[in-house]
Amino acid sequence: YYLEPMGLFIKAALPPSLRGGSKPASIKRVVVPTDAGEGKDADLTKRQKELIELLRSQGPLSRKELAQLGGFSSSIVKRMLHKGVLREEDRAPEHLSPVSSPVPHKVEEIRLTEGQEEAIDVMGKSLGGYCTFLLYGVTGSGKTEVYLQLCAMTLRKGMGALVLVPEISLTPHYISRFRSRFAEKVALLHSGLSVSERWREWERIRRGEAPVVVGTRSAVFAPIPNVGLLVVDEEHDTSYKQETRPRYNARDLAVWRGQLENATVVLGSATPSLESYLNACNGKYTLVELTERVGDAKLPEIMVVDMKYEKAPISRVLLETMEEAVENGENALLLLNRRGYAPFLMCSLCGWVPKCPNCDISLTYHRLPPLLVCHHCGHTEAPADLCPECDGEMRIVGRGTQKLAEEISKLLPGKVVARMDLDSSGGRGGVWRVLQKLENGEIEVLVGTQMVAKGHHYPSITVGGVVFADMGLRMPDFRAPERTFQLLTQLAGRTGRGEKRGRVVIQTFLPEHYSIQWAKKQDFKGFAEKELRMRRAFGYPPFIHLTRVLFSGKNEEKVRTVAEEVAVSLCTDAKVEVLGPAPAPFSKLRGRVRWHLLLKSGSRVAVTRLLEGVPLRAKGVSIEIDRDPYSLM
Repeated sequence: YYLEPMGLFIKAALPPSLRGGSKPASIKRVVVPTDAGEGKDADLTKRQKELIELLRSQGPLSRKELAQLGGFSSSIVKRMLHKGVLREEDRAPEHLSPVSSPVPHKVEEIRLTEGQEEAIDVMGKSLGGYCTFLLYGVTGSGKTEVYLQLCAMTLRKGMGALVLVPEISLTPHYISRFRSRFAEKVALLHSGLSVSERWREWERIRRGEAPVVVGTRSAVFAPIPNVGLLVVDEEHDTSYKQETRPRYNARDLAVWRGQLENATVVLGSATPSLESYLNACNGKYTLVELTERVGDAKLPEIMVVDMKYEKAPISRVLLETMEEAVENGENALLLLNRRGYAPFLMCSLCGWVPKCPNCDISLTYHRLPPLLVCHHCGHTEAPADLCPECDGEMRIVGRGTQKLAEEISKLLPGKVVARMDLDSSGGRGGVWRVLQKLENGEIEVLVGTQMVAKGHHYPSITVGGVVFADMGLRMPDFRAPERTFQLLTQLAGRTGRGEKRGRVVIQTFLPEHYSIQWAKKQDFKGFAEKELRMRRAFGYPPFIHLTRVLFSGKNEEKVRTVAEEVAVSLCTDAKVEVLGPAPAPFSKLRGRVRWHLLLKSGSRVAVTRLLEGVPLRAKGVSIEIDRDPYSLM
């Protein structure tokens, strides 16, 4: 059975003491004692004070988490433990009962809109048989309630349901809502759980004790005994694509599993992928639409600001809109899809930029604590004040979320500004704690990466801002316009979910670009029609099948030679176009040189036949085949 290997893998990873179902071992976590006051902090170094500040903001963390989040070495922690400033305690894993939610969702009287009732009626009739639906609903149209209603109908038929979400950060919100409806019948699966926790949830699902499963992409393998419904929320999200072996797309696997087990599949999104939308237009999927928001909420008003005529990084329009919102007790949301304080440091004299020794990319500058970080391999080093090449002064170039949050705090003095990105909210439950503070009114302006644009529902947010909207458009990827449109539309969708209409300001140097103009109109179909015409003209998915063959190794000459040999061997079928080989956009990652080539064809069978002769390793070179890649980087 195709799901069983995942269960065996989880069990094999367990220590022998847990394979029989004994209690999970506790985890040592570093905590700040309750009696640790300013007196004890007085003799600490600046770095040690930063460690205490991190623990106070994030809660108890393991030594590994302290190293990952703040770059704190084990020696620093040991010294502080010896001084008694910190204490290490045995604590049970936070997710010992993964289906419990820190803040239970309040179950209120359910009033379905006419669109919701029609959608539930159409999709509910198919339960018990295979059919794939594309649920296209504008942001705030109540897609989650539709999922809940369909899950209830599935349970009444004696079948199980699977609900996939793209990010771990969204699981607390979903678990809260599903737990409020289905109580202990809900199981949770994602990589943030410990191995023992995953195994316990896996066993509950396998035994039929939890017929409703909520999880991220790997949950598509959950051993639900009699699955009748598979839901993929935010089906467009690239997080569903596994970028390491085994490479798979959980959305596509959900459709395949639905066919295999005769179950209904629902793909939901306000900005569907063009692949799914074309399948709906061609009749392969059934299109169901939710065109209006729940209640009296209106879609937000969107303004585009041309930054070529602005002197400051925050335009006058965005600043005035934020000021008005926070003065009225409302919240503002700012998106800058770039972590750290600045993208890089650069010598003011010779232009030298510090790069990662393992990867062919510049190091990102983080200010608190001061570090240069590679977000690909994890390499860190201390920033230098002077250039090692010419002794020139190093200066900060650009801005990330750290710097943006600092600038907003100065522009809005006295207002509470918080950040949400992997650096500030990467600990266990970090994102949930930030969102709780937002819901409780403890945060007035939230600054973050694309995490802030995904699936959150907070009626107090009335203003949204995109600081550098065309960042993604400059990526060497044919999907760049689609991803930009999706990100802008999703960010706008977080605003105006209450009584007051939302306002969104998009700052860009490319105001006339069609993805930004269609996002301003919030017209997915208009954007999709234009983008599909261009994809058809230039021969890109979803009109052709694309496969990427990636070559990597320690020796550049060997990698190049193998790539060229394989490319020649693949040029034997006129139905398949071979592009390359060439150095990958990130030509070196984690100490390995990378080359790639692309195969384009209208026949998936022809590509499969060609790839049968390609080895997975040759002359010390690793070869990876990625069918339908989501990233060409």
